[in-house]
Amino acid sequence: MNEHERAEGQAVSTNASGSANAVAQEIGASLAKARAAQGLSIHDVGARLKVPAQKVDAIESGNVDALPDLTFAKGLMRAYARLLQVDIDALLARFHAQAAPPAPEVAIRRQGSLNASFDDRRRFRSSGTSGTGGRWVWLALVAAVVCAGALFGVDHVKQWLDAREQQFTQSGAETAVETESGTSGTVTAVLPHVMGGAASEAPGAMTGAEGATAGGTASASATLATPLAPVTGAPVASNESAATAAAAAPAAAAATAASASGELQLRFSAPTWYEVRDASGKVVLGGTAKAGDEVAGGGTAPYKVVIGNVKGVAAMTRNGEPVDLQAANRNNVARLTLP
Repeated sequence: MNEHERAEGQAVSTNASGSANAVAQEIGASLAKARAAQGLSIHDVGARLKVPAQKVDAIESGNVDALPDLTFAKGLMRAYARLLQVDIDALLARFHAQAAPPAPEVAIRRQGSLNASFDDRRRFRSSGTSGTGGRWVWLALVAAVVCAGALFGVDHVKQWLDAREQQFTQSGAETAVETESGTSGTVTAVLPHVMGGAASEAPGAMTGAEGATAGGTASASATLATPLAPVTGAPVASNESAATAAAAAPAAAAATAASASGELQLRFSAPTWYEVRDASGKVVLGGTAKAGDEVAGGGTAPYKVVIGNVKGVAAMTRNGEPVDLQAANRNNVARLTLP
């Protein structure tokens, strides 16, 4: 509705109000004339109608605005006419028609229309989008909770897998089935070249003092892998035999020292975890070896041996005799007892 239509509606409303007041004044004049003819005062009429005299005076003067509302005014007019026995039905009908309240103006506003004021458009926009904004907030919260749960689960699973892998790595050597006590085999022994040289070059050439020293050292250590050949009856008086004996003596001493360095000897060809415990439970050999490493040691038999990578052991000997690790091999892990 534009401004012109509003102005026309206000003018019509004003004209109707003026006509209603004129009819009200006509009704009031008729009632006042009839009251005067019957010799009644305004107070008498008010007492009979049980209303204040001011309201009766407002009816006679046509001042409807002084009354509470139009419904009360029309009811008081009808009661006043009944009291005086005056017929004012026609006048009341005209007054009702003229004084009827105009139909309320209904303004239809479209959301975001050009005629709407800035405040109205902002109100419509906020009311129309508040629900959508709330839904987006809830969706964002749910997504955040789901993402947090997923990250926590992935991290927990990763930690569990890492722990399992570390546990398997550390205890892999101890998961194999323990072989029966005393199980051993024979493989070709690979002895150091020094020992071989000493065995081939020392046929009874050591002097008495050197023989005593070698005998004492050998009794304190393990038995040699290759026993020395017995001396045959051969003359040792020549200078050539003396020179040969003098040259063989240092080699024999070196062989004796090498064998005395440990009852058990291990030589590795690849990185390997190993552990050897004696009868008291003490670790006499243990650790992680690299390719090319050689270790030796001993203690009190029996020995409990665990090899974490059988393929990485080039040779294992005990008192110069080879130890068969393949007989105790389970998934590339050997666990055996040497009595």
